[in-house]
Amino acid sequence: MSNFLVVNFSRSPAYVQHEAGLFQYYALLSSDHKRTKGFRVRKIADFFPLILNCHISNSVVILLSPSWKNILALMICSLYSSRTFFWIHEPSPTAFFVTRSASPSLLYFLKVLVLSYLYNPICALLSYGIIYSSESAYYLIVNNFLGVISRLLKKTLLYIPLIYSIRLSKFIGMQKSDSIAICGTLNPDKGIMGFPSFFKANPTRFFSILVSSHTYSRNSHILDSVKSMLNVNVVIKNDLSDDTIYEHISSHRYILLDYTSTTQSGILPLAEAFSTIPLISNIPSFKIELFYSSSAVLVLDNSKSLHGLDSIDLQSPALRSFHMHFVSGQMLSIINLGNLLGAPAQSIAKACTTLSKLYSTSPKSLI
Repeated sequence: MSNFLVVNFSRSPAYVQHEAGLFQYYALLSSDHKRTKGFRVRKIADFFPLILNCHISNSVVILLSPSWKNILALMICSLYSSRTFFWIHEPSPTAFFVTRSASPSLLYFLKVLVLSYLYNPICALLSYGIIYSSESAYYLIVNNFLGVISRLLKKTLLYIPLIYSIRLSKFIGMQKSDSIAICGTLNPDKGIMGFPSFFKANPTRFFSILVSSHTYSRNSHILDSVKSMLNVNVVIKNDLSDDTIYEHISSHRYILLDYTSTTQSGILPLAEAFSTIPLISNIPSFKIELFYSSSAVLVLDNSKSLHGLDSIDLQSPALRSFHMHFVSGQMLSIINLGNLLGAPAQSIAKACTTLSKLYSTSPKSLI
C-alpha cells in the first residue's frame, strides 16, 4: 500500500490544524501501519530525503495549502507516479471576485486573473484529482475555466469538509451558555452589517459577539449601536488567538452564521467539533449533505426570526458523528484509491469509535 504525504507550505495555524486532522484520519483508516508511513512536507527540500529513501513513488499526496510551490511539488510527484490531490480552497473566478471587490485595482485584477487562468488550471492539469470543501466552491470550479480543464481531463472531484485536529479536544465539554455566539469579522458578507436588525428581531434571545480591537475600530459605528441593547454582549480582544475563538464557540450552545455569501466556512467544522449548534443562512454554501442530514441545525429564513430555535434537536453530538462518518468515508476512498462513493463500513465505524474516544480525552498525536 502507498505512503501518505501531506504538502503544506503555509504557516497558518488553520492549515496546520487541517494537516493534523488529515494525519489522524490516515492513522485510523490505514490498515497497514507497518508497511506504510505518513510524511509531512513543509518545504521543497523535504522531498529530497523522501526521494532518496523511495518513500514518494506511487504514494498518495494531498496539496493542502495554496502556494506557487505546489506547481513544483506536482511536477516532482508526477515524475514518481504519485496520485496527487489538489485541495482548492478558493476557486477564484475572475468575474466573481473582481465585481464583488469594493475597489478593484488593476493589480488585484491581474492577481485574480493569474489565479483563475494560470495557477489553478496548471495544478488541475498535473493533479490526479481535486478536493473542494463546499458546494459553492464546486459550482465555482465547474463554471469557469478550471471546470473546463477538469471535465476534459476527467479529473476526480471529491468533496471533503475542512478537517479539524483533536488538539481541540481540550475545549470540548465546556459548560455551555444558552446565549448565541457570534464571531465578528471585517468581511461584509458575514453578517456584521445586519447585526442591529437581527438583534431587534429577536429581543428575547441573548447574543455574545467576539471581535478583535481592529475589527471593532473598523465597525465601531455598528457595534456601538448594539452595545446598548440589553440582549447583546460585545467582547473585544486585542489579541484574538485561535484558543480564544475555540473557547468562545465551545462555551455557547449556538453560533450564528448569518452570511450573505461565502465559498466555505472554517467555523462550521469547529461547531461540529464542539457540538455547538449552527444557525445558518439559506445560501448554497451551507446546502451540503453534512448539515442537512442532521436535525441539530437551524436554517434561517428571510425574517431572521429564531422562532424555530426551541424545536432544535439538542442532541448536537450527532452533528460531530455525521462529520466523522462522512470524512472517514472520503478519506478512506483516497487512501485506497477505490470507490469514491463509499468505503468499507467496518473501517469507518472503527475509526469513528476511536475518534469519539479521543475527543473525550486529552489531546494526543497519532502520527
